[in-house]
Amino acid sequence: MLQVLTVSVIRDLLVLLGHNRDFFQLAREGKSSRLKMALGQSYPSIFADYLLKMSEKEFFHDLKASVGFLKNKSLDADNGFFKAIIKYIAEEFAYLIDDLDDDFFFTDLKKRHEYLAKIFPHQNFLAQNLSELIAFSTYQELNELCYQALAQICDSRLIIVQSPIQIIGVLKKDIRKYFLDKYAYSFVDFRVEKDIIGGVRIVSAGDVDDYSWADKIKKLSLKV
Repeated sequence: MLQVLTVSVIRDLLVLLGHNRDFFQLAREGKSSRLKMALGQSYPSIFADYLLKMSEKEFFHDLKASVGFLKNKSLDADNGFFKAIIKYIAEEFAYLIDDLDDDFFFTDLKKRHEYLAKIFPHQNFLAQNLSELIAFSTYQELNELCYQALAQICDSRLIIVQSPIQIIGVLKKDIRKYFLDKYAYSFVDFRVEKDIIGGVRIVSAGDVDDYSWADKIKKLSLKV
């Protein structure tokens, strides 16, 4: 996933700059307008903001380092481009996954593509490649890909939240935000475990916080 994101965004930004050779000489408003025209109104704000605040020298420095990382996995800690990638995965992309309802992953491929076309209305490289990635992956595979990508470039904490039924999207976002605020660039993996009966169980860094009904029943049975 990390390679897909990196290559896609780099290609999009290079296409933008190729058609706007004076981009870095423009004022912020002019840059923003050109970016939206080239990549679409819905292009992730994290990558748009990154490019808008970069000088030409800073951008090509990050670009060179990013290509180097793909080749040898060595990364400059101050690489602004990869900081944007991390933020996008942990926040925007994770929330996008949370918005997908339970039925999405069980519908036929044509319907999945139709739904994703509404989420990614502009045909830039990032939209095309993320659509294909989501369309051909399961929910669990997407979660694993996200965490693996984060773990490659930062100290990300995996937090597994188990519940007896699927948690609704709004609540998922609240839980994800809570842990992001607590642990920077953490990733929450929501899993259905029917044996806990009710409540939730949270597993993180070897620690287990068990708020499940199954645990309460077990504790009550020991007292009897």
